[in-house]
Amino acid sequence: MIGPLTQGDEAAARAALLWLSGLRDAPTLTVPYSPWFFLGDPVSPEQMRAMGERWALRGFLDGPGVPVDELARLLRSTTYDRLTSEIEGQIILTRASAPRPAPPADLSGLERLIGLCLERATADSDKEQAAHRDRVMSLPGATGADPLPADARAVAQALAAQAGDDEGAGGALLAVGLARWLVTSPEALDRADTLAAAGRFSPRLKLWADVALTVTLKDAVDRLEVGLKHERFAEALPRLADALLGLGLPVDISLLERRAPIHGAWLSITRATGRPDGTTQDEALLALRGLIHARLTPLAASPELPPDWAPWIARAQRRAAP
Repeated sequence: MIGPLTQGDEAAARAALLWLSGLRDAPTLTVPYSPWFFLGDPVSPEQMRAMGERWALRGFLDGPGVPVDELARLLRSTTYDRLTSEIEGQIILTRASAPRPAPPADLSGLERLIGLCLERATADSDKEQAAHRDRVMSLPGATGADPLPADARAVAQALAAQAGDDEGAGGALLAVGLARWLVTSPEALDRADTLAAAGRFSPRLKLWADVALTVTLKDAVDRLEVGLKHERFAEALPRLADALLGLGLPVDISLLERRAPIHGAWLSITRATGRPDGTTQDEALLALRGLIHARLTPLAASPELPPDWAPWIARAQRRAAP
């Protein structure tokens, strides 16, 4: 059990997380728990630094028009090896050195990846999950219990090498955001926000990012419902906060400080969705399901949606209908 913060530590911890995420400030609770609990207790300075470095790099990839040449010059110094090992660092280096116009990026691997993530998020029955596992295990070079995270990272690496093209850069962000979402433990609260940034690189990637953001929302809500059934509510909160932040919705830091299914938590969730204030579990879950359905409706109607994704979108839409 993670206990209350030591007196004197809470203000610094709060300020650091507010700075390194899109969380909103809120009145301090009487006995707050560490909002950093998703990284462990106590969180180490090295973990905070890694989160901050990735957040800073991502700021230079907030869209195709951000200049990166000077940053790339600095990153080429061996002092910053750990930054260039990140996909974001690789994208920046490629964009600074690639000829313009660059050759069009190959997005076929990304299209397949998003389709598989969409299928996984909508596979609710045992039969659907078994069919999905068969598809994932048929991926080239598939090994281990779940090869999808490794496939996502491989797609990100391949597209980072094509980042001179705007869709290559945005596609790499989209793939790495999904790769980080697919792992068990979050490293930050920026995974869905990375997906949103990817959508600013082209109209096609905007649609694909909207699909990926709906995947993360559906997955986060499913995990919340499972957590409520098994008294693991707190474990579901970082993903839920991450997914809502990626949609640009207001999430109070107090949601992570409470970490209990009480009135204040449900109020924070319903307010984040833009639905009427609610203070019960049923009201919060209804608001979240309504948000999923509202996002699926325009996606299902889009003529630009890849045909292979349509069955999964339709399946999710039917089940999310109020």
